[in-house]
Amino acid sequence: MTVILVEYEERELRRAVEEAQRMADGRSKLRAKLAMGVLLTIAALLVAAAFALAAPLIVTATVDYMYAPQATAAIVHIVINGAPNVTYGVEVRGPSNGIIALKEVDANESGLAVLELELPETYPAGGYTVYVSGGGDNYTTTFTIMWNVTIGAEKAVENLIRVATKLGAMVHCRNEVLLAANVTETEQFETFQAVLTLTEAGDGYLALANSSFITGNYTAAKLYAQLAIQSFGRALELQEEIGDELGVSFAVCKAVISPPKKEVPVPARNITCKWTPEFYPLMTAFNVTEHRIEELRALLAKLEGQDYNVTRLAMMLDQASELVEEGRQLAQTCNISEAAHKLGEATKLIGLVNAGVAKLGAKRFAHELAKDGVEINETEVREALRRGQIVDKIAEKIEEALRRLEEKIEDIEEKIEEKIERLERLMEKLPERAKVRVEETFKRTIEKRREALERAVEARKRGKQKP
Repeated sequence: MTVILVEYEERELRRAVEEAQRMADGRSKLRAKLAMGVLLTIAALLVAAAFALAAPLIVTATVDYMYAPQATAAIVHIVINGAPNVTYGVEVRGPSNGIIALKEVDANESGLAVLELELPETYPAGGYTVYVSGGGDNYTTTFTIMWNVTIGAEKAVENLIRVATKLGAMVHCRNEVLLAANVTETEQFETFQAVLTLTEAGDGYLALANSSFITGNYTAAKLYAQLAIQSFGRALELQEEIGDELGVSFAVCKAVISPPKKEVPVPARNITCKWTPEFYPLMTAFNVTEHRIEELRALLAKLEGQDYNVTRLAMMLDQASELVEEGRQLAQTCNISEAAHKLGEATKLIGLVNAGVAKLGAKRFAHELAKDGVEINETEVREALRRGQIVDKIAEKIEEALRRLEEKIEDIEEKIEEKIERLERLMEKLPERAKVRVEETFKRTIEKRREALERAVEARKRGKQKP
């Protein structure tokens, strides 16, 4: 009976030693990875694969003016579209490159952050530069402040441009009438050439008035509008002289000044919107956003090939793509404000897709680490990424896994020692002949188990001594 017990205890001893050896191997594997940085490299690659396509940083800055009897202030709206849950640093520098503001702002789950600055009239007029940095990306944009802007002055210049535009339309209409009357074949041709010269000059002044008005340079806009009115006015005088000589009526052109049902549109700022500071950055933002959508489409296709459910994210991208196309068309027809609104809606959807991809990436990341016994959840991954501490977090989790393994190994080693002692006591109780036979069979096994145990204990001690 005792022989059977010895054999049973020996089998249990073998199992315990094998389990301890497996754990020790796992511990050595983790410790080696930590020491060599292999696991951290894998982690970095996984992070790059899952999050390298984080939203490209796009920043826009617009200015509104708050008028009050005592003072005027410029309200600067800085809108950041970037990576989800990232803290961005914002630096604003004035016309002389001095620092005006230093702020930090957190992007939400969609990657959107908004910062508002109120600059009183004590700040100088001119161009300001906004530098934004965060999430491994940087972006620079500009805005302009002009303090000589008043509602009354703006309206007065707008009225002058309206008058110049109507006069120009009248001059062009009368030129068509004179050409139809074959003025080039009469003695009035020389005078008509002077009219054409004045018409061209008036058109040029009117274009300059419009461009100056759009950029907020109302002083220049007023001057050019007045020059346009003078040029068109002199052209009208000469056209009257030619008409009298040729007996030509300009009655058909009265509708240009006083249309029967609705007024000829005022020369809207948007007619020359491509001269505005907002147009080209907006179109660039559309192009960048479109490129981002294509990158995300490619990423979603890869994820779908790995059996991830990305249907909802793909639908969001389709909506974002439609908004980008609609916004671009609006911008090209000079509806700048509505185009910017479409871009904002598209970037919100892209932010949601980024957040969805980030969650999938965090899930995969945690799953890959779990294969090596490293316990980390998706929330911890995202938070560590947001704080830029992912490598430190992984190292911390590996150390925790090592501590858990050490505790298990110590427990098993104690059990192995107990089993060896129990086996030896059982062997002492055997009859001499059986004892000799059992010793021949199991003595070497026990010695090997004890040697393995001693090596494991020694290795553990050395491991604990490492910093």
